[in-house]
Amino acid sequence: MAHGIGALRGLRVTMGVFLTKPITVEYPFRKVKFSPVYRGGFCFYPNNCNACKSCQNACPNSVITVTGVRGEDKKMRLVKYEMDLQYCLYCGLCREACNKDALIMTDHIDLATYDRGVLKMELYEKQPDGPVRPAAAKTAGSAAGAAGQREVSQ
Repeated sequence: MAHGIGALRGLRVTMGVFLTKPITVEYPFRKVKFSPVYRGGFCFYPNNCNACKSCQNACPNSVITVTGVRGEDKKMRLVKYEMDLQYCLYCGLCREACNKDALIMTDHIDLATYDRGVLKMELYEKQPDGPVRPAAAKTAGSAAGAAGQREVSQ
């Protein structure tokens, strides 16, 4: 008799779950809506960066490498910006340390890869003669690319 009552309770729970809406999302066919404080991939704006290295100093795993030179006007100029995402915790400390909004965190979740080599990225490198070398990261669309934005996501 005890097995019969337990089986009925289990069947009631099973049917209750069966009749509710599914919780899973059919990714990538449907996009997930994230909280505004979600920390996914990075987006770098080299025009806003003044090479102060505050993001580099705030990173607990030394993921970020910033190289800058002091110009004739005594201001720091960005020469090179690299990130090694295989060691990144996505803690957001670099974002909080950046006072110029040069580095922001996006809601990208496509960060998985089979090759570790693509996780070390040069987001910006200025050649000695002046022109900017194309970054290894993808640009985020034509409007964002025109604004000097570099997106870090795989």
